[in-house]
Amino acid sequence: FFINSFLDEEELSPLVANLCTNKSYLDESGFLRLRPYWSGEEPHGCELCPPNLCKGRVLCDDLKLLDEPGTIVYVGDGSGDFCAATRLRASDVLLVRDDPDTPSARGLVRRIARESTRHPVCAQVVHWKSAGQVQAAVRKAFHLAA
Repeated sequence: FFINSFLDEEELSPLVANLCTNKSYLDESGFLRLRPYWSGEEPHGCELCPPNLCKGRVLCDDLKLLDEPGTIVYVGDGSGDFCAATRLRASDVLLVRDDPDTPSARGLVRRIARESTRHPVCAQVVHWKSAGQVQAAVRKAFHLAA
């Protein structure tokens, strides 16, 4: 819901092959509610991920569908994005939210620093704080005009 709205507003939707996130919906009172991507009956078994979603597995499944995977630009903020970050290639771009004013928005930054020896990240890492920085980094990665 939120991510699709941003992509549409910034005219970036055509560049997104798949969006992997927990399911969301508006309830009868107009509140945004979240559901797990995977239910408890269907565990993914990844030690790096929370039980509701292994984004690394989803990323690998999506890559199998492509004949020739181009550059992947992965946007992450929390530690739940770490597994996918470790599966990116050196030719890919990892946009990592790094906002010192919002400590909860630094989960991925902290996890990369803490676990980089055991689980290295090969992609080019670009730190972001605002939506405008995400937009600029995506446009740069795909050689689009600003």
